[in-house]
Amino acid sequence: MLAGGAGANGHKGGEPSDAALRAQVREFLAAHNPATTERLEFVRARFDAGLAWVHYPAGLGGQGLSRTLQKVVDAEFAAANAPTSWAWLPRRSWCTARTSRSGAG
Repeated sequence: MLAGGAGANGHKGGEPSDAALRAQVREFLAAHNPATTERLEFVRARFDAGLAWVHYPAGLGGQGLSRTLQKVVDAEFAAANAPTSWAWLPRRSWCTARTSRSGAG
């Protein structure tokens, strides 16, 4: 537990409610309007706010929450037509790359 009774994820009593998480996203969106914020700046700010992948640890794009809460965050960002957390990834054909194994066959 952290000071003030907050758990490792920084939320009092463990996981925040869906409504509290939605409010956090809306507060973020009020400060970072996806229509006027440059795409890379937006996803970096989302990462820094712990709203990229909420199940990741704080400081690594998340808040240490349950993976099931990501759908709450994603729905709020989608409703605001915001860029996705993975929008910064370079566009490569890595998903179609093939690997070969010697002696396979």
